[in-house]
Amino acid sequence: MWEQALAGGIRTVEVRGSDFIGKDANGVYPLLVEPALKKGKAAWIPAHLDMPHTFTVNGDMARALVTLAPDERAWGRPWHVPSPPAVTFRELARRYADAAGRPPAKLIQMPRFTMRAAGLVVPMAREVAEMDYQWYAPFHMDATETADTFGLTATDLDTAVRDEVG
Repeated sequence: MWEQALAGGIRTVEVRGSDFIGKDANGVYPLLVEPALKKGKAAWIPAHLDMPHTFTVNGDMARALVTLAPDERAWGRPWHVPSPPAVTFRELARRYADAAGRPPAKLIQMPRFTMRAAGLVVPMAREVAEMDYQWYAPFHMDATETADTFGLTATDLDTAVRDEVG
């Protein structure tokens, strides 16, 4: 869609974030970690547990959209949202447990083929499998240019985690 907009002469901007965390985010905490923490059970994770990954705070995405959309300097190209430094899934889950005042959930790394196989019949699993390269290799998003150009900064990871758990 981005390429079509540019090819069609539409004056637009693309603001890119990573997997969302933060208050009211529909991401890894409410979908994978929170149910395990509340039940004291293991969480099955479709990702490498010890691979660094950038997470974007949903409030930071909103601020970036509001800041960049009306600014002509932003038009015609993509920008990355300033996000906290990358952490592993295991580290993020530990921080969620700490914020919730609970012992860390046991994390079980699902075999990579699981989502690919499930994707044959489950559309959401197919979407997860399509993007899984982000979870099996280091995934660092660099938003230095966005921060320097527009003065945006990332919310502290522990602040975002506390807000989401709270």
